[in-house]
Amino acid sequence: MNALNNLCSKGVIEKVSSSTWSTPIVTPDEEKKSAFFLNAAGKNAYTLIKNLAYPSPPVSVPYDDLKSLLLQHVKPTNFEASERAKFHSMVRNPNQGIREFILDLLTQAAKCDFGDLLDMQLKDRLIAGINNTVLQNELLKLSSPTFKDVRAYCEQYQDIRAATSSMPSTIESTAMFNSLKTKSTKAHATAGRFKPATQSNSHNVTYSDKSYGNCASCGKRHSRFTCRFRYASCHKCGKTGHIQSVCRSTKTCRLIQARNSEVSNMAKHFSSLSLAITSHSGHIRKRLFSSTGNSLHFILDTGSVESLISVHDLKLFAPDAKLQPSTITINGITGHSLPVVGSCEISVSDEHSKTVTCTFIVTKSGPSILGLKAMQAFNVNLSLVTSIDTENELKDLIIKCSKASGGMQISPVRLLVNGDPVFLKRRVIPYGLREPVMNALNNLCSKGVIEKVSSSAWGTPIVTPLKSDGKTPRICGDYRITLNPRLLKRTCTTVEPENILNKLTVSKIFSKIDLKDAYLQIQLDETSFTLTTINTPFGLYRYKFLPFGLSVSPAIFQQVMNDITSGMSGVEVYQDDSVVHAPDKSTHDAQLLELFRRFSDKNVAVHPKKSLFFVSHFECLGYLVNGKGYKFDPNRLFPLTKAKSPSSIHELRSLIRALQYYSQLIPDFSQKGSPLFLLSSDNKFVWTDIHERCLRGLLNFLQTDAVLHPFNPKIHSTVITDASLDGIGAILGQNGHPIICVSRRLTAAERGYAQTNREALAVYWVVKRLHKFLFGHHSTIVTDHEALKFIFDPGKSLSRSSAAMVQRWSIALSAYDYTIEHLSAKYMRHLDYISRQSLPAPEPEDISDSLLVQPLPVSRQELICDTRRYFSAVMTALRKGWNAQTRLDVVNFQLRLMDCCA
Repeated sequence: MNALNNLCSKGVIEKVSSSTWSTPIVTPDEEKKSAFFLNAAGKNAYTLIKNLAYPSPPVSVPYDDLKSLLLQHVKPTNFEASERAKFHSMVRNPNQGIREFILDLLTQAAKCDFGDLLDMQLKDRLIAGINNTVLQNELLKLSSPTFKDVRAYCEQYQDIRAATSSMPSTIESTAMFNSLKTKSTKAHATAGRFKPATQSNSHNVTYSDKSYGNCASCGKRHSRFTCRFRYASCHKCGKTGHIQSVCRSTKTCRLIQARNSEVSNMAKHFSSLSLAITSHSGHIRKRLFSSTGNSLHFILDTGSVESLISVHDLKLFAPDAKLQPSTITINGITGHSLPVVGSCEISVSDEHSKTVTCTFIVTKSGPSILGLKAMQAFNVNLSLVTSIDTENELKDLIIKCSKASGGMQISPVRLLVNGDPVFLKRRVIPYGLREPVMNALNNLCSKGVIEKVSSSAWGTPIVTPLKSDGKTPRICGDYRITLNPRLLKRTCTTVEPENILNKLTVSKIFSKIDLKDAYLQIQLDETSFTLTTINTPFGLYRYKFLPFGLSVSPAIFQQVMNDITSGMSGVEVYQDDSVVHAPDKSTHDAQLLELFRRFSDKNVAVHPKKSLFFVSHFECLGYLVNGKGYKFDPNRLFPLTKAKSPSSIHELRSLIRALQYYSQLIPDFSQKGSPLFLLSSDNKFVWTDIHERCLRGLLNFLQTDAVLHPFNPKIHSTVITDASLDGIGAILGQNGHPIICVSRRLTAAERGYAQTNREALAVYWVVKRLHKFLFGHHSTIVTDHEALKFIFDPGKSLSRSSAAMVQRWSIALSAYDYTIEHLSAKYMRHLDYISRQSLPAPEPEDISDSLLVQPLPVSRQELICDTRRYFSAVMTALRKGWNAQTRLDVVNFQLRLMDCCA
């Protein structure tokens, strides 16, 4: 009974289609045949047949019809062209047995209907897909073989390989060097339970491991006959035939340590491994030259103290070497003895022309090996990781880190406060955004970033920025007047930029890693959850991760990154940048791999598209860094140094005011600039070559070390901003010296801003533009527009009367630690010229990280379209005349017309 239960679709087809199924049915009564069939099929099959026969009862359906319904349901449609394409693409997996591959070929060939060509197709596919060069060459030598001949030859080859694997290896294959071994993964096939068969890629999966039980040698699911650990020695019991992970012995056998202590003593000098493998065989070789000019590649072997050379290689490498008797005995890793002829001393040199006299043990045959003594003399650093393996592992780690979620696996961070809790009432959210905001809150809850609470002593109102799609809101808390003033300041040790730049000068290959959602990767301590509570129209929520907008976030993040990269050489961390540098590619790959290993262990999420990998130069802290050192970025004072020649007295006087601001830093400024001063005092403007050379000389001096100083995070920074009708500009300075000068032109839309909005835009854009210099450090922002002191004051709440655009900028600046001050315009004349320079307009702003507090209900384009549609009827009536219907369509226009005519 239950004959069809627990069968896959293929088994059902074979069972139902077979003639033996209906053998017990001898009665001609169709109803009894159907009843017998349904009773024997089983419970699961009966349910399926009942659904297929609906609305007729399955007992009343003739047996042949029931059989046809069932076969039609489970039997897949066979596309011969597709199945043949799959057959011709089949290649044996290196870890797949030959018999298993042949069985897969036969299974797939049954779906292809080759007919009389079956034998030829099987033979050709077996030879082409055997994936063994040695065996493939032997098969091609056979004269007019059939599939049966090729199959027998392949199976015999596999049996011979399995039988000889237990025999002692030759000297060549058991040389005393470390070879690399790679692991491979197996795909496990799964079989469905009484489900309709579908077209799948089952032919690409290796023969099911369910044919075997657990291997007694290693514990994996495969044949023990082909297991590579079948003759391995167990490190627990000392017996041969299995490894420690599957050992059943309760006694532990200690392995005897090597008697030659010289190996362990010599190995202490090789703790640093940095030489990459270039050989595909897995052997690491080093080329040496003899005094006669002959060269020979030696295998580097850390398991041998002495160096070996065969008699054959000795005659080719150093034919004049004198052979002396030797009492040293050389044993291979399998315990066999190598026949020693004697020893000799040879003066050899490497590719760096370093000459060393080495003692070589001469053997009758075998490979030439460079032992620990010679490796120490040549200062060889050995790496047991191939460049291919390193590249593959690095790619896997980058992909893993790019998909990381759930935050860093570090100790939670605790926020310390000094003051009473503050609870502010929630802000009104437009009705059109209520549902998207609710969905965004639910999404954050599902990800574990926030959680809902019933009550809290702390409460911060939220703002709802829109992402770049213009529909999805982003949840941000306005902590400027609630938590930030009461948070205890945190300090973190930051490496000075000069020290970082000095370390980068000795390197030639660089990579800069950008982190994804930096703050939201740091988990908060449970006692700090309440401090970050946000007040929304839908209730109270508290953050479980470090939120955006806290004043202590930069210091916390810097400390976390310092802890992760602690002890690593060639890795520099400054704020949210991680720079990997090295003098050569192999060292750089090892350092980058180690960094991503740590990132993977700590579950750090990175942004590969915003990162730089394997570059020879890049920009860092206002400097251009490459393999030759670092230099000032010539674009740091671009608005001044690349200034155009003035075309009027007004432009000349504006340029002179900008230069006079740094006059105390330029020796003999009055004498060097006298031609310009004389021209500015005349009523007639005539620009000559003398004036041009004078101007360029002063501008070029601004790029010298006497004026342009490097940025120092320990010195207080001051940013002076200004906005004009044409552009915005700013200068970042320290102790009166300029660090960097930035400016840009205003777009057509920005020129229509009110003066307050233009000045506010200047502050916002400059702070974002100088993020690398200002983020994480207290700075002073100076403006000549006094209203900005109150709009951007970090200790005051947002004014509801402010424009939504200005409110968005104010929220974005809450992530920075700054003080804003007012300075009269007469003390900022040097910025007038910078803000009026005709520099390129910026690209359209990416507002994915910006905040939109109260978006307009309609867009400007919608207003234009609706206005044109309304007045089109008016324009038509004016041209063709009015009628009753037209007057009804534009009632408001008619009323306005009557008011004007009254």
